[in-house]
Amino acid sequence: MERSNKIVYLCTENNAKSYWGLEEILKDEWNVVLVIAYVHTPQQMAHKCLYKRVRQTLASPGRTFLRLYARLKRFLGKKKPLELTCIEKLCELHAVKYVQTTDKSLQTMKDCIAAVSPDVVLSNGWMFRITEDVFSLANLIALNCHSSYLPEYRGGNVTFAPLINEERQSGVTVHQLVKQFDAGLILAQERVNIEPGESPVSLNTKRAKITGRVLIKAFETVGHEGLYKKNPPNPFYFRCDYATYRRFKRINFLRKIIGLPIKRYEPEERFDI
Repeated sequence: MERSNKIVYLCTENNAKSYWGLEEILKDEWNVVLVIAYVHTPQQMAHKCLYKRVRQTLASPGRTFLRLYARLKRFLGKKKPLELTCIEKLCELHAVKYVQTTDKSLQTMKDCIAAVSPDVVLSNGWMFRITEDVFSLANLIALNCHSSYLPEYRGGNVTFAPLINEERQSGVTVHQLVKQFDAGLILAQERVNIEPGESPVSLNTKRAKITGRVLIKAFETVGHEGLYKKNPPNPFYFRCDYATYRRFKRINFLRKIIGLPIKRYEPEERFDI
């Protein structure tokens, strides 16, 4: 793949993985001609804020103490919070066309994508199914960046499930987009270590930071089909919410105290998704 090949980048606004991946490929002078960023509707944002308040209100004293301790560490400069990542501003800086959408299906964006005649359609941080009529608009290849080391943790539960199951590693994989979720040939991937006490935020941050270089490796692999790796069929991990994650963690904490093996978060034996 040449740097002159035109790339359409599908992402989510204010998403660290989307931002750092785009920043890296722009710095490396790949030809991103259009960025389509999903933005939450005001109703979705209100719901998320309400959910966060309720979660904080119901937090146990121990969690409240840990949250206050984390804020104190940041105040003392020992741990900086994540910077707000504005993809729109990044596109302005690099003179890249930027479009926002609330359309999860991308059907209203098809004409916009077709108008630039992309060689590559790349999904990084886009959290919804991309149908064949959209990704087939790519003249060369359509790619997705998935936050696990495929075929491990295929599906939507790439953060909570590995932490519940106390895995030692996770990773990032760039694979070809096909009809089934996370089932296309693998072009590039890299692992990250999961440390004891790892949180969902810290794990997501680790993976987000390596996303850019994995994307670049994938671009350099495009067209060299002999370097593509097989992606064996694997069960599908459906998403779980934060409350379910915390419940599993509490159960496993107690099970380890009494000498029992942890209760794993298991995938469903589904290969047709």
